[in-house]
Amino acid sequence: MVGFTPVGRSLQHQVIDESLDRADRALHLPDPGSDLRVLGAAENIVKAAAERLIDGMTFRTGGVPSDLFRAVNTFTSLSYERAAAGGRIIVADLSKIATWARVRFRKPVSLHDAKIMRKLLELTDADTALLADYRMAYGLGTGESSLDTMEILVRGHADWEVALAGLPLVRVSYGHPKLPTPWVERDDFADIAERRVGPIDLDRIWDVVQDAQAKGHGTTLVVSEDPEGEASRLGGEAMPIDPDFLDPGDIVRLGGVDGAVILGPDGRCHAFGVILDGEAAAGQGD
Repeated sequence: MVGFTPVGRSLQHQVIDESLDRADRALHLPDPGSDLRVLGAAENIVKAAAERLIDGMTFRTGGVPSDLFRAVNTFTSLSYERAAAGGRIIVADLSKIATWARVRFRKPVSLHDAKIMRKLLELTDADTALLADYRMAYGLGTGESSLDTMEILVRGHADWEVALAGLPLVRVSYGHPKLPTPWVERDDFADIAERRVGPIDLDRIWDVVQDAQAKGHGTTLVVSEDPEGEASRLGGEAMPIDPDFLDPGDIVRLGGVDGAVILGPDGRCHAFGVILDGEAAAGQGD
């Protein structure tokens, strides 16, 4: 008899499988069907499903299971020189790693060696990833996204995402998995902007939105039909600037500090660091 190990296609599929597995086991308990709580809390079902999905996905890369979920969750929870985690890991089989590696570690690093793995993340960026299989990191290089190659994007402290062939499958924040938040679509953005703000320079502002989404660090953009008025009204909780057509990268950079960035309909930037939940106007509440 030939055995096989199922690999989940998505978090949704895995949640269904996990629920059915628990229901099947519950049927063997006394008085089956009398209490649905025997399946466990919803968040526990989702977490168990995410662990099975991520750990099982290593079958796609090397045909071997692992506890990848726990390992990544541990080292992304560490800080390095007071900085939050960030970076990229590509999980593939050794034959691909040997081809992709530009820097090869003489002694591979265990994914469970949390302190060293956290340091190695500092060496990665958009062009260079940490190359690993189901248990070890072997070097640094650039890999290709495919159905048998996992990409782990570390967004911040204990915040990471798993993608397959460029498709995000699950995001984990402080040990709690969820579906990745889809990017804003241009048509949806244009429709909302037209109804709420009116005519805008869509091409210019959409470039900023795309750049902000790609950076992934939570930039908040406010497009106002009266940007000068908003910047003045919230001036006590903002950093007004001389209105200008800034490069999208510079606008996103301004969004790196706490607070929102205010843009006018023409795409000019008017203020940054705008605290939207602070005092709205002196003497008029918050």
